Amino acid sequence: MRAIALAITASLLMLGACDNAAEQQDADDLPGTPKMATDAPGSIRLTGPEITVMGPMGATLGNNAPRDQVEAELAKSLGPVAERGRNEECGAGPVESSRFDGGLTINFQDGRMAGWVLEQGDADIATKDGGITVGSSFAELDAAYTVELVDSTLGDEFTTGEGINGFLTGEGDARTVESLYAGTTCFFR
Repeated sequence: MRAIALAITASLLMLGACDNAAEQQDADDLPGTPKMATDAPGSIRLTGPEITVMGPMGATLGNNAPRDQVEAELAKSLGPVAERGRNEECGAGPVESSRFDGGLTINFQDGRMAGWVLEQGDADIATKDGGITVGSSFAELDAAYTVELVDSTLGDEFTTGEGINGFLTGEGDARTVESLYAGTTCFFR
C-alpha cells in the first residue's frame, strides 16, 4: 500500500513539473520576455562600445575597461596576445593595440579600451545582436542592422546606428563583410 502511495505521489510530482515547464515555455514565448543566450561559452560577441565573452564565467568589457582586464578576459577564449603595437600618429592621439589570434585587435588609449577591429572570421567572434562576422553577406548585414554606405577613400565602408562599422568586399549582391570595427581606430583616410 505504501509503495502505491509513493508511486502516485511521484506521478503527481512529475505531472506538476511538466505543467511548470509548459508554463515556463509559454512565458518564454511572450513578446518582451528576455531569452537566455545560446552562444557557446567562450564565444566573443561585439557591440559598438562593448565586447562580451559569453558563458558562466564570461564578462562584458566596456569601453574604457583597463587593458590588463581586457587582455586577461579575451585570452581565456582566444589565447594570449599575439602582438602588441603602438601608433603615435593616430588622428585620435597615440593608440596602443593588442592583436589576438582569430583576427581581433583591441585599441587602447591611456591604458583603457577605446575601440576594436575584427579582420578575420576564423574564431567564434560575431556581433552580439546580428551574428555578423567577417565573411557575412551584405544581405545578412542589411537584415541585422540599418546600414548606411559611406563615401570613403578606403573602399566600401559602412556604418550602422548601433555603432558597428566596417568594410565590404566584392560587387553588387555578392558583397561580403571584409572587416568590422567600433570606437577609436587608426585608419588613415
